[in-house]
Amino acid sequence: MIAKILADIIHVFSIVLIALLFFSFPLRDYKHRGLIYSMIPLEVLAVSVGIYYIDNVYISGALYFISIMIVFLVLFERKVFKLIISATWIMFVLAVLDIMYKVFVDIILFMIGFDTDKIEEIIVAILSFIVVGIAGLVFNKKYNKRLLDVGVVPLIIFTLVATAETFVVTLMSTVVYERAMNNILFLIAFCVVIVGFFFFLAIIIMLFIQRNIYKEQKQNVETYLKAQKSHYEYLEKKEHETKKFRHDLQSHMKLMSKFIEENNYEEFKRYYEKINDKIESFKSQVTVYNGIADAIINQYYSIAVSKGIDMKVSGRFPVDCDIDTYDLCTIFSNILSNAVEAAERAENKRIKLECKYSDNKELFIFLNNTYKDIGIIESKKIRTRKNDSDYHGYGMENVEDSVKKYKGSYYYEIEDNEFKVTILLNY
Repeated sequence: MIAKILADIIHVFSIVLIALLFFSFPLRDYKHRGLIYSMIPLEVLAVSVGIYYIDNVYISGALYFISIMIVFLVLFERKVFKLIISATWIMFVLAVLDIMYKVFVDIILFMIGFDTDKIEEIIVAILSFIVVGIAGLVFNKKYNKRLLDVGVVPLIIFTLVATAETFVVTLMSTVVYERAMNNILFLIAFCVVIVGFFFFLAIIIMLFIQRNIYKEQKQNVETYLKAQKSHYEYLEKKEHETKKFRHDLQSHMKLMSKFIEENNYEEFKRYYEKINDKIESFKSQVTVYNGIADAIINQYYSIAVSKGIDMKVSGRFPVDCDIDTYDLCTIFSNILSNAVEAAERAENKRIKLECKYSDNKELFIFLNNTYKDIGIIESKKIRTRKNDSDYHGYGMENVEDSVKKYKGSYYYEIEDNEFKVTILLNY
């Protein structure tokens, strides 16, 4: 019984590890977090003891499923539906993994003539935990994505595939134990089939993840192209207005000379101010001396002005800046979109953006904006207030991903009724 209980506890840790590494579920922030988290092993212990003494596979299965749901609801901050779908998928995938290792361990122990009943479940649980940990670290390093980002429908498809694989593998394992335990070649073939199932599931997951990455990149490129088009149209309009002004410049100068000749200095001053205002309007709205950044910034500058937001832009980019277009678009479109949305709801509508660089090839981006409701700040994360919170609120995480590519840092704080973002990029 002790061996089974230990195996169950390790098994639950494997499930939690998958949720953390592959789904990046945020942990709930409790006042007495340590105390509440320490209750989870006790809950698993109680359920494990109950399952051990209950001689009914359906009741045992229901108790196990409910216990995992309780663990997920206590640990993670996500909608119940998302947690149920994710936990179900994880349990099925882990079941296939456990069956594979169970047969593998049985083969090895059978060949050396060792009694498998006492340590089999612990060995299987430990092997699953190790494989899950290694696969999760590799997944995070390669993709830096969450499985939940691909959407609910793909996740349901993953669950159905894992369910079908579990059913097939369970039937095959029954045949193995009843008829072919002495046939080593058959046992090896069985393990190869299971590995093939995992490769099949992994390929399906990777295809959906790659599709999702492509969609994100396409959306960012479209955002940049739209901003660039808007920026160029603005420049073209300003160029046209400048040419018109130049055409009438001689007439303006003659009229101003006439005011001076007539000693009409008041009229001269008013007319001069009007011309000066006209000349000022020919300038670009804002510039940080980087075409990519200017295109994005000017797009949101226009939006901010149309919403009555006082937006100030200062500073400049270095002449040689090797930051990718995709990443600049990701950073500026997300932080400015959030800033405009927050400042629009504020009583004093203000946004201040400043770009600086140092001789050490460091680019600094400072963004301050007033706000009324920017979301829930919890565990150093900003959670969106939008209704569909599972599909929104990831913009800043995308910013963080871009920042990490340049070994930079991302920091935000709230001070004097302003939301302040500081970004450092090494270019």
